[in-house]
Amino acid sequence: MSRPFSSESAFRAIGHPLRRQILDRLREGERTVGEVHEAFQRVSMATLSDHLRVLREAGVLKQRRRGRFRMYHVDPRLLVDIARWLRPFEAMRGGESSDQTRPAKK
Repeated sequence: MSRPFSSESAFRAIGHPLRRQILDRLREGERTVGEVHEAFQRVSMATLSDHLRVLREAGVLKQRRRGRFRMYHVDPRLLVDIARWLRPFEAMRGGESSDQTRPAKK
C-alpha cells in the first residue's frame, strides 16, 4: 500500500527524536517558539527553528502569527494517517505490553 507524498514527508519529519519531543510539547497546546524553546534549553534557537520548519513543511505543524509572535500547534491529520497505517503492526505484537522495546526471544 503506498502512502501519499505528504505522509512520506511526515514519516521523515517524525523520524528525528527531537522532532518527536517537540510534537510531545505541542500536544499540550499552542505555543510560541520561545515557549517551545524553554523545554529544550540545550538546543540552540536556530536548530529548534530548523526542526520546526521541517515539521511545518511536512504538514504536521501549523503556524500562525499573533502580533509579533509565531504560534505553533500540531495538525494531527497526517499523524492520524500514520497511526492508522501502523495499527496492523501493533496488532502483530499480540499480548506484549506497550512499553516493551526488545523483540521477543524465540
